[in-house]
Amino acid sequence: NDVDDFKNRLKGAIIGRFIGCILGVPVEGYQIDFMEKLAKDTNTPFPPTEYWHDVINPKGIQYGVDERIKYSLNNMSYVAVDDDITYTVLNVLLLEKYGKDYSLDDVAKLWLDLLPYACTAEEVALKELKRGVDPKKVANDNPYIEWIGAAIRADAFGYVFAGRPLLAAKACYNDAY
Repeated sequence: NDVDDFKNRLKGAIIGRFIGCILGVPVEGYQIDFMEKLAKDTNTPFPPTEYWHDVINPKGIQYGVDERIKYSLNNMSYVAVDDDITYTVLNVLLLEKYGKDYSLDDVAKLWLDLLPYACTAEEVALKELKRGVDPKKVANDNPYIEWIGAAIRADAFGYVFAGRPLLAAKACYNDAY
């Protein structure tokens, strides 16, 4: 039926998001030629058809939480922390707590209550919020303002408003702001 089909598609979208994020963590920011060399050195197919067999700096801590080795094929036991996954879950919690008409202040409160770690634009915004800066002004002087954080954080709104792109776009406005 349509409900079961929707649930399966939504589950697939979320799992696909998790898979893509975890697959990308070990090589985030690397150039293609370096990834090819890493694949060859670690006997990982390239382009990847499975998770990386080994990672650089395996004992290093990723996103302040998980050892980098947790992102390699034979060392996974759960979905390790990824900033993009964190934002997806955070925005689902935002909608659960405040509803689709949440405010910019609601976003700020939730970030201050639940977001332990952020990267680039979100890191600057979170630091500003912690300093007491008005949420309407945390984007001022943010050197990463034109990066893709808002687009990444929009996933949750697409999941919740699947098939209703206008509602999804409207719902993500305050978060993106």
